[in-house]
Amino acid sequence: MYSPTSRPADSRTGKRNRRALMASMAVVPLILAGCGADDGEYPSDSIEYIVPYNPGGGADPVGRQFVQMLETELDANGNVINVPGGDEAVGITQLANADADGYTLGLGTSGGFVAQPLVTGEAQYETPADFTPLAKMSGTPYGLFVSPDSEYETLDDLIEAAKQNPGDIQISTPARMGNPAFVIYFLEEQADIEVSLVTTAGGTGEAALEVMSGRLDAVVGNASGQLGLVESGDLRALAYSGPEDYSDFLPDAVRFDEAGYEIPFTSDYMTMAPAGLDEDVASALREASDAIVTSEEWEEWARGQGTLPHVATGEELDTYLEDIKAGIEHGIELGNNREN
Repeated sequence: MYSPTSRPADSRTGKRNRRALMASMAVVPLILAGCGADDGEYPSDSIEYIVPYNPGGGADPVGRQFVQMLETELDANGNVINVPGGDEAVGITQLANADADGYTLGLGTSGGFVAQPLVTGEAQYETPADFTPLAKMSGTPYGLFVSPDSEYETLDDLIEAAKQNPGDIQISTPARMGNPAFVIYFLEEQADIEVSLVTTAGGTGEAALEVMSGRLDAVVGNASGQLGLVESGDLRALAYSGPEDYSDFLPDAVRFDEAGYEIPFTSDYMTMAPAGLDEDVASALREASDAIVTSEEWEEWARGQGTLPHVATGEELDTYLEDIKAGIEHGIELGNNREN
C-alpha cells in the first residue's frame, strides 16, 4: 500500500546518492589526468642500479656513490642491486635484458662491457651497441708490481732480464683473457720479450701474496687495489698504464707510455642503460650523469678511493668504447698466439 509519508524520505536519499555519484564521477577525470601527467615525466619511479660485483668489493662503492648523487640530480629514489658472477657478465647480461625505460641502469668496466662478449660464452650480449652509454665515471691504471726485495729495480731491469732469459720471468694476472693480461701481451709485443703468465685461483690478492713471498716475480693488477700494499712497503710498483695524474699515488713508478710502450688499458668504471631508451629519457640521464662526474664532489670522492675521475660522456665515450674494443681484440689475438 502506498504510504504518503515514506516517499519523501526515499526521494531525499536518492537525491543524496545521485549527488554523491555525480561528484565521484567528476573526480575520476581529474585523477586520470593527474596520472597521465606523472607518467609523462621522467623519473616517476625508483631507479634500480645493477652492480655486477659482491657488496663491499672494490667496485661496489663506485656504484653506490653514483646512485646517491643521481638521486639528488633526478630527485628520485635509487636502489643498488648486486648481481655478481661471470667476471661482470651475469650482472651486465641482466642489464642488457632489462626494459629500456630508464629505470634500470648498471655499472661495469671495459672488461665487462667489451671484453667479456669476446672471450666468454657467459655474456648474453655482443657489443656496447647493446647498451646506451651514459658516462665513464672513474678509473684506475693497471700496475706492474714486484716485491720490495726484487732484483728488478725498474721496468727496464725486468725487460732486460726477460730478453736475456725468455720465458723465465713469471708474472701473474687474474685470467689469461682480460685487460690485466692484455697489458702483458702488449708489453711483450712492443718490447720483444717473452714471459710466463701465471693465474691464481684467488685472483690478484693471492697473486700479490705469491709475489711478496718471492714465489712469483711480478703481478699485474688494478692499481687502486694494491695501494695499501704499496704504502705499507709490501709491494713496489715498477710501471702503470693510464694518465700521468696517477703519479700522485705511485710516484716511484714509470708510466708505460713514458717508457715507450703504448698500453691502452685501464680499469674504468662506466654507467650504461639498456639500448633503445627514449631520447628524452636518455638526455635526462646523460645530463644528470655528466653533472655528477664533472663535479668537484665526484672528483674529491674518487681520489679519496685511490681512483681518478676518468670522465667521458657523449661522443667522447662512444669513441673511447670503439678504441678500447680495438685494443681488446688485438689483446685476444696476441693471447691466442702465445705458447704459455
